Amino acid sequence: MHPFDVGDHCEIDGVQMIVEEMNIRTTTFLRYDKHKIAYPNSVLSTMPIGNYQCSPDMGDAIDFCIHVSTPAGTIANRKERITSYVENKSDHWQH
Repeated sequence: MHPFDVGDHCEIDGVQMIVEEMNIRTTTFLRYDKHKIAYPNSVLSTMPIGNYQCSPDMGDAIDFCIHVSTPAGTIANRKERITSYVENKSDHWQH
């Protein structure tokens, strides 16, 4: 949906700005003079945008809580099933 991430340095209409926040309907930029400008995403999708500095790859993590009495075999089985699921969805995730 967005051609950039939070923290990217972009140029829109000849003005360099930093992406500050992205929402479903709008994206907010911070201009050089600290002025915040919000653009509707419907407008941004029709504009040429220069992206000078892309954000690094981002990651996500999920913590699992497992009861101390859970058998090791059950834990290993769950780990294998989760790993298989992620690997079979390579179009969604990289690992």
